[in-house]
Amino acid sequence: MAVERKGGNNSFFGQDGESEAVFPLIYLFYMKTFSNYYFPKIQAYQLSNGLTIAWNPRQEINSFYLEAFIQTGSAQEPSNCAGLAHFLEHLLLFSPTQSFPTTESISRFTARIGGWIDGEIDYHRIKIEANFPLENLIEGVQLVKEMIFFSKFRPEIIAAERQRIIQEIKSREDNPSVKILDLLYEQRAKEKESAFRNSVGTESSINKITPDELWKFYQKIIHPSNVFLVMSGPFSLKQDIETKIIPSLETIEAKSQPVLPYRKTTFTSSQRKHYPQPNLQEIYFGCSFPMTPFSFAEELKLDLLHYLLNYTATSMLSKIRENGLAYDVSTGHFALSRKAFFYFVGHTENLSKVEEIFYYFKKNLLENPLFLTPALFQQAKEQYLHFSLVDFESPAIFSHLVGEHYIKNKEIFDPQLKIREINRISFDQVKTLITKLFSQQHMDILTMGETKK
Repeated sequence: MAVERKGGNNSFFGQDGESEAVFPLIYLFYMKTFSNYYFPKIQAYQLSNGLTIAWNPRQEINSFYLEAFIQTGSAQEPSNCAGLAHFLEHLLLFSPTQSFPTTESISRFTARIGGWIDGEIDYHRIKIEANFPLENLIEGVQLVKEMIFFSKFRPEIIAAERQRIIQEIKSREDNPSVKILDLLYEQRAKEKESAFRNSVGTESSINKITPDELWKFYQKIIHPSNVFLVMSGPFSLKQDIETKIIPSLETIEAKSQPVLPYRKTTFTSSQRKHYPQPNLQEIYFGCSFPMTPFSFAEELKLDLLHYLLNYTATSMLSKIRENGLAYDVSTGHFALSRKAFFYFVGHTENLSKVEEIFYYFKKNLLENPLFLTPALFQQAKEQYLHFSLVDFESPAIFSHLVGEHYIKNKEIFDPQLKIREINRISFDQVKTLITKLFSQQHMDILTMGETKK
């Protein structure tokens, strides 16, 4: 069994000989608030068949967490098969397998071992996540292994999941907060089949997907070198991980498959568009700001920008809400290799207030020095640091962070390094990012609601 082990450093300032003097802010922050904080450590295993495992032993944990990241998502599915990755995610969860030939046998097995299994689709990956009682972790891992690598697609399951997905799509249409974001992505991306198209698919596209297309896509993307497993449990499980779970996972046959490329995306020039929705009592709005070229090294700055705009008492979006311009307004972003997409969305009373919001936002953020001060920047950074450390304490959230980082950077996540990198972000760097994003001449404001408003 070929197993390569890499462990994290146990000291807070133990890497590269760096001293606390180099990082005065985080040192004081850490000493003051987290003097007894234990940073999660990761043991990485590279199996001979290409499968990579990150083992995160935790203190005082009462169950076993497993997240499987298939490193292909909707942005890599064929142009003519919108929703194919989403369809596959459903089939992985609900299909019989090599060792469980019927759905009833899976149901009986899961009922016996306890816990839960769920899935999620995104542009850059399919995720299967699970949680099992400690005493049944071997059986739980075996089940997830079967679901991912040995699924058997049956016509009746495909038909049932097709209808389930269509109902999910219809439910999204009924949610204006979700719909305005879908429209925002669709409007900003030039190509109809861009990487940023809706990851769940449409009713029409889901109805057109054939069993053969599903099976061929499954064969292309499901192989050990395209799967990253993150496991979390108490320290005492390490022997079971190394002597039982890893040998079982190494029996999966290795396959050599090319990495599927992202579909082409070109961002359009901005424009204004209104989507009539007579049944809505409010006006939903959105605005996007593309970033290209983009590298994942910039993503921490985008994360910090969310804190700067959202989570301080004097932040821009707090002032918009405080002044009665919007009932709700929030920011978000999504990043693929070399391209990113920053947005904010919300809802308000009428169309005229939407104009006020965007004028207020752009003018004050770019021209009013009181809305972007070093003190506000420092407050936002400390909140970002605090919530990052809080996220590390949750096995489920931390596992998600580890998986997302690996997919984007092809390296094992180091929580201490993330804290250092956040702390290195300067006020001037964020000001430069704000200018880059928000000084675009025209904003692609989208609105949805009754036209007369």
